[in-house]
Amino acid sequence: MEAFLFVENGRTLGRVAAMIHPEHPERGLVGLFDCVNENRVAFALLDAAKACLQAHHCQNLVGPINFSIFQSYRLMTKGFEQEAFVGEPRNPAYYPQLFEAYGFALNHRWASWELSRQEMDQYLENNKQHVETFHRLGYTFKKFELQHVLSLMKQTFGLLIESYRIFPFFTTISESDFLQEYELMPTLLDPNCSTFGYTPGGDLYGFSIIIKDLTKALRSMNGKTDLPAKFRFLLNSRKSRMANFAQGGTLPRYIRDGFIAAAKINDPHFSLSAATVHQTIRAVRKSRKYTSVIFTLMREDGTINLQIKDLHSNERTYAVYEYQLTQ
Repeated sequence: MEAFLFVENGRTLGRVAAMIHPEHPERGLVGLFDCVNENRVAFALLDAAKACLQAHHCQNLVGPINFSIFQSYRLMTKGFEQEAFVGEPRNPAYYPQLFEAYGFALNHRWASWELSRQEMDQYLENNKQHVETFHRLGYTFKKFELQHVLSLMKQTFGLLIESYRIFPFFTTISESDFLQEYELMPTLLDPNCSTFGYTPGGDLYGFSIIIKDLTKALRSMNGKTDLPAKFRFLLNSRKSRMANFAQGGTLPRYIRDGFIAAAKINDPHFSLSAATVHQTIRAVRKSRKYTSVIFTLMREDGTINLQIKDLHSNERTYAVYEYQLTQ
């Protein structure tokens, strides 16, 4: 990694880092971007990152990606007026314009949607066929068991790595790094709404994770960690009324197997992923703690995003951009 600052008259006006994808050395990564709203500053920073990555024979630049998809990445492009949720990419609204003005083009888009109880009911009704077929085929669900935290996290790691391997810009992560990166996950997740899915033969095929949205609780600490700040956190964490659909994945080979099995009983539209989401939202809806659920950072072309977007108009969007170095 090489990092660059733009300093003028003793003031730092921007920064950027140039990195190389560890598994695809032809791909340069631009990350840790921070800049005032001036094209000349942004262009100078991106010029420096581009020159660095050209010297390493990269063929294109993608960003912003801060090291890998297991750290922060993406720019928010719509929804700035809405309250942030834990883990949401947040940036000044002018950042996408700086990237586009330089010559970056849209590579991938994601969206987040918050559904009310009424909208959850509509989602469940619209997609009930998936879970009916799920049970007819002999699939089962099982809630997370927090008394076996290490085993739970290792199972989640195995599923996440395999199901996320098809994601844009995926980078392999070791189990030890994953456990360190996600060490707070067991304290955040709601075990009554988080789910493991099993095939008729008993194989673990996928998972979904609901966490309590603690945005207000974290904000109440005002950046402090003293006893009063911790008390404010505990007090406000109990007031959280929004469930955060934070992670989910289904192993590709079982998606195919499920589709084939469902076709044999005349359900060509069955989706194993949709059945898992249905079960998760059903658990959220039954819980008295939540008045809404937010589906976070769903790929724009993904099945779940397509099922949700017609239910709610309050969309937030995010993007990763690409710049071609070779023609």
